Amino acid sequence: MKSRIAFFWSLGLACAAGWLATPLSSPAADTGNRRALLAGIDHYSYSPSDLNTCTNDANGVRDTMLLADPSNRWQSANLVTLTDARATKEAIRSNLYAMAVNSVAGDLALYFHSSHGGQSTTSTYLCAYNADFTDAELADDLALFQAGAKVVIILDTCYSGGMFKPDGVAAEAEWRFVERVMAHYRQVKAQQYKRLGLAAPKNLGANIAFMTASASNESSWTSSYYSLYTGNLIQGCSLPFVNTNQDREYSFMELHAYAAKETLLAEPTQYAQTYNPDLLQDTIARAVAASTHHVYNDFDGDGASDAAAFDPGAGLWRIASLKRGMLLAYDNFIWGGPGFKPLDCDYDGDRASDLTVYNTTTGEWRIGSLKRAAVLVPSSFFGGPGLTPVSGDYNGDRLSDAALYQQPDGFWYIMTSTGAQLAWGVSYTGTGFIPVAGDFDGDGIDDLAMYHASSGCWYIASLTRGVISWGLGWGGAGMDPVSGDYDGDGCSDLALYQPATGNWYIASLRRMTVIANGIPLGGPDYIPVPGDYNGDGCDDLAVYQPATGYWFFRNMDGSQSSSLEFPIGGPGYIPEIQ
Repeated sequence: MKSRIAFFWSLGLACAAGWLATPLSSPAADTGNRRALLAGIDHYSYSPSDLNTCTNDANGVRDTMLLADPSNRWQSANLVTLTDARATKEAIRSNLYAMAVNSVAGDLALYFHSSHGGQSTTSTYLCAYNADFTDAELADDLALFQAGAKVVIILDTCYSGGMFKPDGVAAEAEWRFVERVMAHYRQVKAQQYKRLGLAAPKNLGANIAFMTASASNESSWTSSYYSLYTGNLIQGCSLPFVNTNQDREYSFMELHAYAAKETLLAEPTQYAQTYNPDLLQDTIARAVAASTHHVYNDFDGDGASDAAAFDPGAGLWRIASLKRGMLLAYDNFIWGGPGFKPLDCDYDGDRASDLTVYNTTTGEWRIGSLKRAAVLVPSSFFGGPGLTPVSGDYNGDRLSDAALYQQPDGFWYIMTSTGAQLAWGVSYTGTGFIPVAGDFDGDGIDDLAMYHASSGCWYIASLTRGVISWGLGWGGAGMDPVSGDYDGDGCSDLALYQPATGNWYIASLRRMTVIANGIPLGGPDYIPVPGDYNGDGCDDLAVYQPATGYWFFRNMDGSQSSSLEFPIGGPGYIPEIQ
């Protein structure tokens, strides 16, 4: 991570005069139009040093928080994104003016800004591409909005907050950006009322709320792709449990609460802040997505599967993010060792795969978080010889459970992270079956699924809903089940890989249609590793070649194929398979 450096000088440009559009009152419900201005600046034409995440922040908030809203509240025509040289102070202020004059009661305006930030001897400021954007200038621009229109400002800059500090933390610095903005705003509005011969209302600014990445005297940290706070905001948009009141709508406050907590866990010196939290709680950012699509082997939580290989002899890992084009791990730590196999699991509910290994001889589990760089479970014993781990969330709490399938008798043993038993000695079948991880009915709860290797029949039951499918034929001898949701409908499909030919055969149980009938990718010397490697919501065909460590991919209609330009793995390394 890298801190944004503050620059202690200012151009000292004069503030624009404000105007009064309508008498101030409590903001109306945001039932009207929504507009957004998103600014991200990595490169500057004056003193600030370069950054590497701010343009990603602006684009990520636009694409994930706004345009990916299932309710379609945010229309692309009403969104303006300014990055680097386009994000001059003049352009930012011009677009704020345009939002203000076009907003009426019931509308919502969002201003997101990611850049350097700092203070001079006379003001605090955000950094635009070419100049400082001072607290007084932002206040003048906010004074242009009608009181009945809501305005939400999200700032991921150093020294952006300052509304409060938690107990036990050092006193605030003298300069407090948001407080200075709102103090100047109230002065401007009071003068407007005075010129009209009216008394200023006591609730001036009730329609304005801020979310800031840090306090007034703190740095706001960047990470590998997004800035730390903004990355957590974006990730929160894909986590149903962030919607704490379970109304299927993320409020701005719910997203901030999650991002603030995750940011503090990663960087104990960064306290994200809010101003006017009641307005943030009452204002919907976006809807919760209905899809239950699970992304396998997503170690960085970016919504796409990663290429991951494990050396059981040495306990070394090699992991690469294809979506972001970067290495996440390359033999730089040891987790596991002889007798351990890697599993795809998420035991802390952050929608990032954990480094989970299981010893097939002793039944020992070890769980660590690559995303948090933390050990979650140093050692725990559950299982042993003849028991196969089957990754999954079997009670719908968004946390993986410890699940084992006993060969050859077909008994299931499933225990939650709190020690509660979900299944103990439950058997639906017998010998000759292979357990398959997946949620085949799309209810957000993984099912007990078994594939009979010799007959090619599937037997699937839900712990909560009973039998889903029993004895359905799809497959045959010489085919291996490969779990995945290949059509993006939120349900696991009946998927098979034929090692002898490298052909894939996939059918949708939900729609009772064939998705793939003999698409070739792989062969005798390859291991199937399906996953959603491009983050489009559908699992892709993928294989790993142990002899070379190379990975090969193909989309579902078979029209496009690709491979990694460099190996992730090699002799002695095995891929992580869900």
